[in-house]
Amino acid sequence: MAGIVLAGPKRALLAPLAQHQLRGAARLRASAGGTSRCALLVLLAPAAAWHSPCSAMRRRAFTSSAARMMPEGPEVMYLARSIDALVGGGRFMLTDVQLRSGRYVDGADPTGWDELRAQLPLEIERCSCRGKFLFFSLGKREHPARFSLWSTLGLTGWWTTDSARAHTRVVLVAARVDPAAADAADEPREVRLAYVDARNFGTLRFSAEPSELDAKIASLGLAWLDGECGWEPFHALARRSATRSPRRPLAVFLMDQSKTAGVGNYILSEALYRARIDPFASCGALRDEDWRALHSAISAVMVESLATQGNSWRERFEMRVYARAVDPEGRAVRRAVGPHKRTVHFVPEVQHIGRAPAFDSATPAAAGPVGAATGSEAE
Repeated sequence: MAGIVLAGPKRALLAPLAQHQLRGAARLRASAGGTSRCALLVLLAPAAAWHSPCSAMRRRAFTSSAARMMPEGPEVMYLARSIDALVGGGRFMLTDVQLRSGRYVDGADPTGWDELRAQLPLEIERCSCRGKFLFFSLGKREHPARFSLWSTLGLTGWWTTDSARAHTRVVLVAARVDPAAADAADEPREVRLAYVDARNFGTLRFSAEPSELDAKIASLGLAWLDGECGWEPFHALARRSATRSPRRPLAVFLMDQSKTAGVGNYILSEALYRARIDPFASCGALRDEDWRALHSAISAVMVESLATQGNSWRERFEMRVYARAVDPEGRAVRRAVGPHKRTVHFVPEVQHIGRAPAFDSATPAAAGPVGAATGSEAE
């Protein structure tokens, strides 16, 4: 991992260390009575296995490939909180935007890119998210929070402060509004936020109209991690779906971000396993107690995963079936292409609720080793 240059008068350079050592130092600094901006720079280091310098160390003994997790609700919320703590609150101005490589260099610029350049500099008011949708609220003194920069992360997208990383697609340059205050607090005068994306499925968009952002947020369903998706609203949504479309695959319903926001493929597999529900079940096949168990399972996976974001590889959220060869009880984990056209990881002996009698869901998919992502697994 490259060192992080702080563009202040001291021009401090953090010595290159293993990512888990840096994160550990950040947590210790925070627990001692306050989180420094230097520590927050570290927290933006990618948490997913495919970005980590410690990827080789994170290969699990029970699978033939490294565990792969795309950014889902917990990862995106952790990322939004980290970015907001680093550059939010009106302390930084977005002064430059750079397209480095990938889809927007090979093809057309992101939507609204020319308008974004014309509006610079813009004050970074906050970085927020809803489900898997991340966005920056930008503004000018006379038009606070009028503008927004949208970011979807796709399969392998992430934001980091290391703009020299491989697969860096876009760099946002942020300068401190009050350099003297930064110097006094021993904080950076400049931060470079780099969007890194190996697979190029992520997207960026700039909007100059608040109504566009409002419409985008309104198009997303109940957010699991924002306290909106309690049992009552989820139950009402589930019953409506089961009544109107009883044959609709449950996996399709759960992955539909217009219904609830934040569930992705690893959360789907983990929650269905905990709730003992067959991944090929239809919405109409579940009883009220099954829906309640599913709601509890999704909520638990979301909260547990969020709690471990940014931790060292030794303290990561432990999967029970996703990317595993066996579950915690030693039963074989099977893989198959689910009704949502993505690979599901499940244990047929455990997950029998809602199973269609004529369908043998114990047949594993033929493609790829356990833990390998398929080409269709872009968010």
